[in-house]
Amino acid sequence: MFLTNVLMKKAKSKHVMVLMESVVSGHKFNAIRERLADKLEILKFDPYSEYLVF
Repeated sequence: MFLTNVLMKKAKSKHVMVLMESVVSGHKFNAIRERLADKLEILKFDPYSEYLVF
């Protein structure tokens, strides 16, 4: 094994992009959260519905 392979480890990002989906209409959008954080539950305006449910 080469010394460069040992020193050049793959860097992991501190954040991860997740796909969020509306419970009411199925509208999807991307959100970014920390890798070690809990799963996201957020309230956001749903453009296909008149509710604020996500």
